[in-house]
Amino acid sequence: MNDVAGEVTNLRPGLAVDIPLGCAFQFTSNGVGSLDILIFTFPAWPGATEALPVPGARRWGA
Repeated sequence: MNDVAGEVTNLRPGLAVDIPLGCAFQFTSNGVGSLDILIFTFPAWPGATEALPVPGARRWGA
């Protein structure tokens, strides 16, 4: 797994980000507005077993 702990990208309308293969990531909102994200993968996402929870990561809604 790639280690880019602590890297933060502030998302805004029109911004595209690339998440390298094997990199742990999550999206969160500062609560000021809604967080609407369109995600696509190329080539196609290989399946449900490709995404794995990261031990010790903060859970959404926690």
